[in-house]
Amino acid sequence: MVELVVIGNECIFQGRCSASSLKQLIVSAKATISGAGYSGPFTTAETVGVWQQTDVISEICDAIDIVGGQIHPYFNAETPASAAGTFVKSQIELLESSNICGNKPALNLECGWPSGGNCNGKACPGTSEQAIAIASIKELAGGKTVFFSFHNDEWKEPGVCGCERTWGCGELFTS
Repeated sequence: MVELVVIGNECIFQGRCSASSLKQLIVSAKATISGAGYSGPFTTAETVGVWQQTDVISEICDAIDIVGGQIHPYFNAETPASAAGTFVKSQIELLESSNICGNKPALNLECGWPSGGNCNGKACPGTSEQAIAIASIKELAGGKTVFFSFHNDEWKEPGVCGCERTWGCGELFTS
């Protein structure tokens, strides 16, 4: 059973498309997928900053049913692991505000905390920090969050944060 179709992953944020071209893709994909019998919601995944752009609001909001966010508290340098849930919850509330898509519901489609890498201000990675952050996010925003990633992604480049391979958090959900 498919509960949600997500068309695009940070397409605008990564500079791979414009708001209007993403809208065209969403509308086209919705028609095809709905024509095959799917009657559930559609969205795209973008950062909160992208969702706040006027052109994104005017182009994308009418084409989606749920506002799909990418909210990684680690990338906010003022957010320590212990405040990760508070940060995520506030960002989801922002996405659900009338300023974005007229109070449409929002989901955090990618969220986690790295177990390795470099500190980003107050946001420091580590095994214990990851456990603290994930517990905080689960408690305050878990019902509206998709956690990233099940295992570490050793195939990725480490990135400037040195953390891109170390988001695996599946073991934190076993108890």
